[in-house]
Amino acid sequence: MQKYEDPHEDDMAYLHALHSRSFDQWVYELENGFNICLYGFGSKRRLAEDFAAHLYHHQSSTTNSTPRIVIINGYNPTLTPKDILTTILTSLLPSSVKLPATPPLLHALLLTTLSAKPPVIPLTLITHALDGAPLRRAATQTLLANLASHPHITLLATADTPTFPLLWDLGTRSALRLLFHDCTTFASFAPIELDAVEAVNDLLGRSGRRVQGRDGVGFVLRSLPENARGLFRILVAEQLAASADLDDDAAAAALAAQAADDDDEDNLGFADVPQTPSKRGRGAKKAAKEAALPSSTAPVVGVEYRVLYHKAVEEFVCSNEMGFRTLLKEFHDHQMIESRKDGGGAERLWAPFRGDDLEGLLEELVE
Repeated sequence: MQKYEDPHEDDMAYLHALHSRSFDQWVYELENGFNICLYGFGSKRRLAEDFAAHLYHHQSSTTNSTPRIVIINGYNPTLTPKDILTTILTSLLPSSVKLPATPPLLHALLLTTLSAKPPVIPLTLITHALDGAPLRRAATQTLLANLASHPHITLLATADTPTFPLLWDLGTRSALRLLFHDCTTFASFAPIELDAVEAVNDLLGRSGRRVQGRDGVGFVLRSLPENARGLFRILVAEQLAASADLDDDAAAAALAAQAADDDDEDNLGFADVPQTPSKRGRGAKKAAKEAALPSSTAPVVGVEYRVLYHKAVEEFVCSNEMGFRTLLKEFHDHQMIESRKDGGGAERLWAPFRGDDLEGLLEELVE
């Protein structure tokens, strides 16, 4: 396998070179107030990043200002609107500025910053997989459309699914102001662009048992009986309350230690944000050692088994422990909850999702 050579490699290189000839045209379109969507079969990640380099050199040579280009990896399963807004603000504001904690406040701060001190060169968003699972929600597409419609922000996005135009209503599509270019490359998707666990589950016929973030949990909960939704609501509410009792840093560290995909948690999905020294070299080894410490050295952000059971009984979610365990098994099967013993030997349960996702789920369950 290591000696295998793709017989179509020369043809794919020709296609890449052919699309690269349009870079100057794309720059002209962005400078005239349009945004760009690249579609077609094959990975367009390399093409988009090559264009980002071309745009950077073009803007650097024509102005005295440093271009600002933010790359958003829409295929990252942990990506959220908060990550997008935080990274954009980080590229505009000094590191000493403390950013708000919620997306609406971050969005408001971004608009205020762009109005008070507009950049000489519009900020460019290079968005891989605009139709990726983390970005498909209507609210996220609306946010991206609002950003793309700002006079000091331009957007170049790639789309990988043939039905991506169905993501937008008329208002969102008008706000995006997209020009579409067929950029078929036939290039294979890099491992970073694919969910390896989901691919294995597809091969094993288990894809229906795995939950993909907040949207996946909501879909599963809608198919479960009312008492199951009630139990999950109690768990999420208690977990958020327990997290609020800890410092933000301690809670983040505890959740990261409990999550199965620590590497995914570290990666916010932005290729243009350099890693801090603490996450390279010795810093990475130190972080790995800290993550490997026993559970007694870090607080467990979760709900004790007996506490959750008694609260479920009080709210008439279940009447006995057998029914309680049956509901928990359904959550475990869909990977919606995880459990482990704390330092005192008590079993604790938690939902392995980000804080803002848990808050959104709680709002939906309460409604």
